[in-house]
Amino acid sequence: MQAMTYLYTTSIAGFGAASVPTLRAGQQTIDLQVAMHENSFEQNTRVLVGSPIITLEY
Repeated sequence: MQAMTYLYTTSIAGFGAASVPTLRAGQQTIDLQVAMHENSFEQNTRVLVGSPIITLEY
């Protein structure tokens, strides 16, 4: 599992047992990424899920 936190954004990527497309990130296999971004101006939190990864800016 890989994780990144920066100010108002947290992203976690990992590997599950589902038979979906995967990719390699260093020595790890990834098939799912989940990111949360807090928007203080709109007072909401956006949750994005991508498989194998999120391919847009969050």
